[in-house]
Amino acid sequence: MRLFTVFSLISLISLLFISSSNAQTNNTTFQVGVILDADSLIGRIGNTSLSFALSDFYSINSNYSTRIVLHTRDSKGRVTDAAASALNLLKEVQVDAIIGPQRSTQAEFVIGLGDTAKVPIISFSATSPSLRPQTPYFLQTALSDADQVDAVAAIVKYFRWNQVVLVFEDSDYGYGISPYLANAFRQVNTRVSYRSVIPISASDDFILQELYKMKTMQTRVFVVHLSSGLASRIFLKAKEAEMMSEGYVWIVTSGLMDLFYSLDSKVVESMQGVLGVKPLVPRSSKLDSTTIRWRQKFADDNPGITPQTEMSLYGLWAYDTLWALAMAAERTRFKEPSSLPNATSLNSTDMFITEISQTGPQLLAAMLETEFQGLAGNFKLVNGQLESSSFQILNVNEKGLREVGVWTPLLQSSSQTNANMTGFVGEKLENVIWPGESTNVPKGWEVPVSGKKLKVGVPVEIGFSEYVKVERDPRTNGTKISGYYIDLFDSVMDALPYSIRYEYVPFQRSDGSYDDLAYQVFNGNYDAAVGDITITGTRSEYVDFTLQIEEGGVSRTQKIEYENPNDEWFFLKPLTLELWLTALAMFILTGAALWLLEHRHNEDFRGEKIVTNFARLVVVVWIFVVLVLNSTYTASLSARLTAIKLLKVDTGVKTLIRNGDYVGCREGTYIIEFLKRLGFDESKIRTYKLPEDFDTALSKGSKNGGITAFFSRTPYMELFLTKYCNKYMKVGSPYYTEGFAFAFPKGSPLVADVSRAIIKQTDNHKISEIKDRWIKQSACNEDDISNGSSTNIGLKSFKILFGITGGITGICLVLAQQNTTFQVGVILDADSLVARTGMTSLSLALSDFYSTNSNYSTRLVLHTRDGRGRITDAASSALNLLKDVQVDAIIGPQKSSQAEFVIGLGDAAKVPIISFSATSPSLGSQTEYFVQTALTDAAQVDATRIMVMALLPYLANAFQQVNARVSYRSVIPTSATNDFMLQELYKMKTMQTRVFVLHTTSSLASRIFLKAKEAEMMSEGYVWIVTTGIMELFYSLDSKVVESMQGVVGVKPLVTRSSKLNFTTIRWKKKFADDYPGITPQEEMNLYGLWAYDTLWALAMAAEKTGFKEPTSLPNKTALNSTDIFITGTSQTGPKLLAAMLDTKFEGLAGNFHLVNEQLEPSSFEILNVNGKGLRQVGIWTPFVQSSSQVYGNSMGFTGEKLENIIWPGESRNVPKGWEVPNYDVAVGDITITATRSEYVVFTLPIEEGGVTRTQKIQYDDNRNDKWFFLKPLKMELWLTILALFIFTGVSLWILEHKFNKAFRGRPSGYLGLIFYIPFMSLVFAHREKIVTNLARVVVVVWIFVVLVLTSTCTASLSARLTTFKLQQGDTDVNTLIRNGDYVGCREGTFRTFLVEFLTRLGFHESKIRIYKHAEEFANALSKRSANGGVTAIFSSTPYADLFLSKYYSNYTKFGSPYLTEGFAFGFPKGSPLVGDVSSAITKLTDSHKIAEIKAHWIRQSGCNEDDDPSKVGWTNIGLRSFKVLFAVTGAVTGTTVVLFLVSFLYQNRVRVRNIYNSDNTVGFKVHAFGRLFDERDRAYLPEDDDAVEIGVFPMHNINRQVMLNNMRLVLNNGRVMIRANSFN
Repeated sequence: MRLFTVFSLISLISLLFISSSNAQTNNTTFQVGVILDADSLIGRIGNTSLSFALSDFYSINSNYSTRIVLHTRDSKGRVTDAAASALNLLKEVQVDAIIGPQRSTQAEFVIGLGDTAKVPIISFSATSPSLRPQTPYFLQTALSDADQVDAVAAIVKYFRWNQVVLVFEDSDYGYGISPYLANAFRQVNTRVSYRSVIPISASDDFILQELYKMKTMQTRVFVVHLSSGLASRIFLKAKEAEMMSEGYVWIVTSGLMDLFYSLDSKVVESMQGVLGVKPLVPRSSKLDSTTIRWRQKFADDNPGITPQTEMSLYGLWAYDTLWALAMAAERTRFKEPSSLPNATSLNSTDMFITEISQTGPQLLAAMLETEFQGLAGNFKLVNGQLESSSFQILNVNEKGLREVGVWTPLLQSSSQTNANMTGFVGEKLENVIWPGESTNVPKGWEVPVSGKKLKVGVPVEIGFSEYVKVERDPRTNGTKISGYYIDLFDSVMDALPYSIRYEYVPFQRSDGSYDDLAYQVFNGNYDAAVGDITITGTRSEYVDFTLQIEEGGVSRTQKIEYENPNDEWFFLKPLTLELWLTALAMFILTGAALWLLEHRHNEDFRGEKIVTNFARLVVVVWIFVVLVLNSTYTASLSARLTAIKLLKVDTGVKTLIRNGDYVGCREGTYIIEFLKRLGFDESKIRTYKLPEDFDTALSKGSKNGGITAFFSRTPYMELFLTKYCNKYMKVGSPYYTEGFAFAFPKGSPLVADVSRAIIKQTDNHKISEIKDRWIKQSACNEDDISNGSSTNIGLKSFKILFGITGGITGICLVLAQQNTTFQVGVILDADSLVARTGMTSLSLALSDFYSTNSNYSTRLVLHTRDGRGRITDAASSALNLLKDVQVDAIIGPQKSSQAEFVIGLGDAAKVPIISFSATSPSLGSQTEYFVQTALTDAAQVDATRIMVMALLPYLANAFQQVNARVSYRSVIPTSATNDFMLQELYKMKTMQTRVFVLHTTSSLASRIFLKAKEAEMMSEGYVWIVTTGIMELFYSLDSKVVESMQGVVGVKPLVTRSSKLNFTTIRWKKKFADDYPGITPQEEMNLYGLWAYDTLWALAMAAEKTGFKEPTSLPNKTALNSTDIFITGTSQTGPKLLAAMLDTKFEGLAGNFHLVNEQLEPSSFEILNVNGKGLRQVGIWTPFVQSSSQVYGNSMGFTGEKLENIIWPGESRNVPKGWEVPNYDVAVGDITITATRSEYVVFTLPIEEGGVTRTQKIQYDDNRNDKWFFLKPLKMELWLTILALFIFTGVSLWILEHKFNKAFRGRPSGYLGLIFYIPFMSLVFAHREKIVTNLARVVVVVWIFVVLVLTSTCTASLSARLTTFKLQQGDTDVNTLIRNGDYVGCREGTFRTFLVEFLTRLGFHESKIRIYKHAEEFANALSKRSANGGVTAIFSSTPYADLFLSKYYSNYTKFGSPYLTEGFAFGFPKGSPLVGDVSSAITKLTDSHKIAEIKAHWIRQSGCNEDDDPSKVGWTNIGLRSFKVLFAVTGAVTGTTVVLFLVSFLYQNRVRVRNIYNSDNTVGFKVHAFGRLFDERDRAYLPEDDDAVEIGVFPMHNINRQVMLNNMRLVLNNGRVMIRANSFN
C-alpha cells in the first residue's frame, strides 16, 4: 500500500512535468513583421525597444500560451524598400501583423497591402493624421500629429501673437498636420501668414533662400514641423541667417522635441530659446528601472552610439505597442493554421497577390480592446488611434529642456467656453528664455527687410507744413521730417508695449495722388505710410488702416464779403444807388419848384420863408419824403449794424454748379473725385498746393482767374482759417468722410496694436497736446470774423549655309532605312471615365500624329495596363512595364495616390513618368523624372482665390494675398459614410462662413452635394465653389447630382475653340463609341482627353527629337532587402527622352503645350455657373492679367475686370455676403471706441466723429442801465472828431457871415456862443439864424447832411444795443470750474463710465460730477447752476451735444474746443471676418454721402441759423473809419469856402491892407488895424432887421429919397443914420 502510494505520487509528478514541458513546446506563435529604417535613430530605438519589450513581457507572463516572433526588415528610408519588405513578410513569412513602417510616406502603400491581406499594420512612428481613416487594418499606436495642434495653438494664444508662419516638410508627414494646425490657429484668432514647404532633399542654398524670404516678412513666430534631420539643418542655417536672435519665436512639434537629446551639440546650441511640445509621460518607478535597462541594451545593440538619458517617446510607444500586441495575441489564443488563397489577378502577374489572413481580423479586434497602463501612459486605442494625452511645454535652455508648463486637453475643452483660458495647468507658463537669451516676451512680429528699420513712407508735400514737413539740410544733404503727424506717430509708437525701430522715407508722388503711396505699401516698398492720408474705399483695398488720427469731413471755404461797418462808404450802403440818385433828383426838383412858386410873390424867398400855399404843399410833401427816407435809412443801417451778413447768401453747391463757378482743392487729393461726384465738371476744378495759392485764388474769384469756393479736408480748412480768418470762412455743413489714419500692409500685426495705442493716447489727451503744439489757434476770434538706321538681311546671305544644311539633311533622310520604336507604358484605371477618355484620346492621337508625320523615323508603341484604382495594382503594372517590357516612358498612373510609388520606380529606372491626370501639386517636387502634362491643382488657386475660401495649403497662401481668411478646413475621407458627411456639413452650417470651396473627386463631390441639399445648405445665402476636377466631369454626373448643384460656381481651364479641335472632337466621339459600346460619349472632349491627346503628341515629338535609341538598359546592382522584386535596369534612353520632352512646345488641342519645371504651363480659366442642366460661362480669368493685378490690388485678373451675373443657390441673383452670424453678438449703438473695450472686441471704422464737448448756459452782458450807456454807440475817437468838426464848422460860419450878417456881429462873447450854437442846433434842425452868404449856405448844407448821417448812425447803433445783448466771455474754462468747485454733469449710460473717468483725469473730483439721463434734465441743471443744485457745465460726446443744442440753442452753447476722443463704432467679436467688410462698407457709404443722408433723416438740424448762434451775438461800436470820407468831404467843403472868402476879402481890400502893412506903426498896431478891417461889416448888405431898407436898391416907402454923396450910402435904421465909406484914400 505504501509502495503504491509512492508510485502514484511519482507518476503524478512525472505527468505534471511532461504536461508542463508540452505546454512550453506547444505555445501558439504569432509571426510579426517589423519594418523600420535600420540606420535611422528612430529605427534603432524602435528595434531595441521592441526586442526589450518582448523579453520583458514574456519574462513576466511566462505562463502565457502564445508567443510573438519578430521578423525585422530594413526599409532604408525609401517607399519602394518598405513596400518590398511588406510583400516579403506577407507572401514569404505570412506574418499575422506588421509593426511599421517607420515613415508616413512609406505607410500609404504598406497599408494597402495590409488591407488586402487583412493583416493589421501597426505603426508607432508614422504620425500623419492623413493616414487615418484609410482602412481599419491600420493602427496608430503613436499620438497623431493632430493631437498636439491645440497645445501649440494654446502657446500662441497665451502670448497673444496674431500671426504665425508654418514651416513643414514636403511630404505626407508635413502636409498631414497643416490643415489641423490652421484650424487650431483659427480658433485662437491667429492668422497663418505664410506656409514654408521645405523639400526633404532641399539644399543648403534653398534653405537659406527660404529663411531669408521669411526674414523679410513681418511675422516672427515660426511653427516648425519637420523630421529631426531636416530640422537640424534648418536651425543651423537659421542661426547663420541671424534668425535665432532676440525677437524671434520658434515653436517645434513633438517629433523633434522627443529626439532633442540625440541632436548634435551644434544643433542644440543653435536652438537656444526654442519652445516645443511633447506628450507628457507620467514618471513611475517602472519607467525609471526600465529606462536604465533599456539604455544598457541600446548600447549593446548599437555600439559606438551613446543612448539618450531617457527613453524617447518612440521607444516608449514601441515598447507599449509590443506589449499591446502580445496581450492581443494572448486574447486571440487560437491561430488559424493557414490563410485563405486570394484569387485576385493583377495584370497577369501575381507580384502583389497575397493570401488573406484568418488571424488578422481576430488579432485586430483584440488589439482594439486592449487597455493598460504602459510606460508612455494609458494605452487605449480610439478609432484605431492612441488616445490623446496631456503635453509638456518645453524650453531649450543650454544643453537641456526645461518644462515651463503643462497643457491638458480636458482643461482646453473648458477654455473653448472662455476666450481668456488657454488650457494650461494653473493658466500660466513659467518664464521662458527666448532666443538671444532674452526674457522679454517677443511681440511676435518685427520690422521686415532683413532686420532693417521699418520704412515709413512720408508724402513730400508743399503746403501745410504744420502737418508734415520734409526739408533737406543743405550742409549734410540729409532729410529732416517733422510735423504734427510725425510727432503723433512717434508718440503712438512709443506707447506700444514693445520697441519698434523705424525710419521716415520721403515719398514723392508720381501720379499726383496719394493712392500711389498706398500702392507702394501694398507692393512692399514701404512698411507703413504716415501723413495726411485719408481713409477711402479704394485705398482700403490695398492697405489696412489704423483707427483714425484726425476727424474726417470735407468743408467748403469762401471769401468773406461782409457789409463792413468800417468801410469808408458804409454810410451809403443802407440805400441803393438808384435811391440815392432819385433822392438827389427830388432834392433839386423840390428846390426849383419852390423858387418858381415863391420868387414872384415872396420878397424874402431869397431867404427861407414860404408864403404861397402851393409852396407850402410842396414843402409838406418834401418833409414827409425826407422823414420816410430818414426813417428807412436809419432802420436799414440799424439792421446792418445789428447782424452783419454775407453779401452773397445763395452760395450753395448747386448754385456754384449752376453759375459755372470755379472751385479749388488741394493738388493730389481724392477731393477731385469727390467734387466730380457732387456734380462739378472737371474743367471747373482747379488745384493748388500752398495756402498762399488758395488765398490768391479765393481773393481773385472765378471771374478773375481764381475760384469762388475752396473744398478741403476739415483739418486743412481749419489750419487755413487760422491764418486767414478775417478774409474767409466755412460755408455750409461739412460733408462727412472718414478721417486721416496710418496705413500698413494688409494683414500687418501692427494695425491692431497701433490702433490700441492711438486710443490710449487719445484717452490721456496726449494727442491733443501734440496738436496744440503744432496747430496754433486762430489769431482772431469768431466775433472778429463776423464783424537714331538698319539693314535688312536677305536670303542671299545664307544661300551656301542653307545649301549645306539641306544637303546634309537630305543625305540623312536617304540613309534612314528603318524606324526607331519607343516602348511606352500606359497605366490607367480601365473602368473609370477618365481612363476610357484617356485611352481613346491616346490611340486617336497616335494615329493622327503618324498620319500627319508619316516621314518620321520614330514610332511609339503603347503597352496598356489596368491600375484598377489601387496603389498596389498601379505599382505592379509599373514594375511589369519596367522589368518585363523595359519601356522608355510610362504615361500614368491615373491618380495622385498611385503616383507616389510609381514615381519612385521611374526615378530608380530613370524612366519618365508622365501623367495627364494626377494633378496634386505635391508630386512635382519629388523627382525630375515625373512630368505633369495636366495643369496642377495649384495652377487654379489664383483663379479660385477671388471666391475667398479654400481647403488646401496652396490655396491658403493664395488667399492671403487677397486678405481672405480660411476659417476652417474640412477633411473628408474617401470612404466617408453618409452619416459622417452629414455630421461634417451640419458642423460647417453652425459656423459663420457661408463660402465653401470643394476640392474632391467627382464621385465624392456627388455625394457631398446630395447631402448638402438634404441639410438645406444649397439655399440662398450659401456659396459653393468647385475646382477643375469636378467641373471637367460635370456632364458625366447623375441628373440628381446636377439638380443638387444648382448655383454652384467653378473654375475650369479655358480651351480655345479651333477648327482642328472641332474636327478632332467629331472623330473622337465616334472612336469612343466604337471603343466603348453602350456608353454615350460627352458632347465635347473633356480636359483629360485633350491633355492625353497632347501628351501623346508631345511624347512622339520628343521621341523624334531623340532619334537614336540605346538598344539596352544598364543593370541596376542595388539590392533591396535580399529580394530583387523592385530591381529594374537603368534606362539609357529615358534621360534623353525627358530632356527632349521638356524642350517640346507646340499648340495642342488644349492650348499652348509648354512644360515649365516638369509641369504644364498655366493657362486662363473659365468661371462657370451651374444653371439648369448645363454650365454657363460668367467670366474668364487670365494669369497675365492677374500678374498685373499684383501691382494694383483692385484688379481681380478677370477679362474686362468683371463677371456676368451669377445665379446662386436658391435661384438667387443677389450676391451672398459670404457670412452668417448665427451665434454671435454684435454691438450696435452709441458705443465709443475705448482702450479697455478694444481688449475684448474689434471695432469697425468710426460711424460718428468723436470728441467730448463742454456745454454751458448763455449769459449776456446787459448794460442798458449804465449811466454812460448813451455814449456807447460811438467810439471815443468818433465823439472827439465830431466835436472838432463841430467847432470847425462854427468858426467857418462866423468867418463867412460876420461881415455880412448882423447875427454874427457884436461882442466876442456873443459870436463865440453863436459859433457853438448854430452847429449844435443843426443837430436837431432847430437853428433860426439866417445865413446870408452862399459860401456859408454850402457849409450849412454839408453840415446838415453830416448831422443827418451822424444822428441816424447813433440811432442805429443804439437800436442794435437795445435789440440784442452781447454774450459774456467769462473765464469759464476747465481749470476755473475746478478751482471754483463747480459741479459738472454727464450723461448716464454706456458712455458714462468713460466720461466719469475722463472728467476725473481732467481733475474733477468724483463728488463734483452729477449724472443725468434726459436732455430736459440737462437743461434744468444748467439753468439752476451749481449754487442751486444744478451744474455749471455739461460734458458729453459731441454728437449728443449737437443734438441737445438743436433744441436749446437759445439758452446754452458750446464752450472751448472739443476734447479729442475716438468716435462711435460697431463692435464685433475678436477675429470676426465681418469687421473688414463692414469697415469697407462704412467707407463706401461715407464716400457716397449715404451716411450723411441717413443722419439728416434722423438728426434734425438746429432751429437757429449760424447767424443766430448765441456765441456770435453782439454789437459793433461805430468808429472814425466809418466816417472818414464823410468828414473829409465836409472839411473840404467848409475849408474851401473859407479860403474863397479870404481870397475875395484880401482882393477887395488890397489897397487898405497894403497901406496898413506899409505904415510906420508897430506890429501890434498893424495887427489891430487889420483885425478892425476884417471885422468891418460889408456895406453891400442891408441890416438884418425887418424894417431895414437899402437906399438906391429898393424904393423907400417911409422917407424921402436921399441923395448919395461922393461914394457914400445913407442908411436909415431905427432912426439912426449909418455912413460907410467904400474906400479910404
